[in-house]
Amino acid sequence: MLLPDARSLWAPTLDTRRIRTSQTPVQVAIAQLQALRPLFGKRQVIVLADRGYATPDFLRACHELGYSVVVRSTRDRNLYRLPVRIHKRGPFPKDGPVLQGKRKETHGRPDEVCLQQDCKGKSVRISRWDDLHFQQDRSLLLKAVCVEREAAKDDKRDPRLSWFVMLDEIVPLSQLPGQYARRFSHEHNNRFRHRKTCSGRVSMLSSNTPKN
Repeated sequence: MLLPDARSLWAPTLDTRRIRTSQTPVQVAIAQLQALRPLFGKRQVIVLADRGYATPDFLRACHELGYSVVVRSTRDRNLYRLPVRIHKRGPFPKDGPVLQGKRKETHGRPDEVCLQQDCKGKSVRISRWDDLHFQQDRSLLLKAVCVEREAAKDDKRDPRLSWFVMLDEIVPLSQLPGQYARRFSHEHNNRFRHRKTCSGRVSMLSSNTPKN
């Protein structure tokens, strides 16, 4: 789905596919992204997707296709920093210290922090950690972002802490909550236009015309 710049109840659908029993949502989403790539040409494309797509396979496919991403992540997902040799002897370690959202002692100092206020005047803290990877794909470097909202109810539908993964810094930290909120249009479109014709979840696309 091509998401509009402003929230809307409707958005143009680019591709809809059923997820067969022999497939996973990630496999179908990757096939969609591959099929749609020629449509965008040299345009800058940002893929917005929910936590089910924060997987090594999906992010690797986006990287190879040249997509930027903002993908929701779970708080218990393990990401690893670059390895550092601790002992002089033995093999060089494959992974560095872990970073897990729900274990604050693993966070360490973020590489960038943005402080701002929401429309209600409540504080929003956005932190980013760079040079992280999955154990399943150590050569693909990721960025983890945590959005902490003072105004949140801190329940399942409105968590105080929300975690995301990105491949690059194309979305500034100050704009990340607003960019991801554009998925509102996708949810309503699926609910009212496609509830009888499709099943499963489809990744969301945001395309911006390049400045050149």
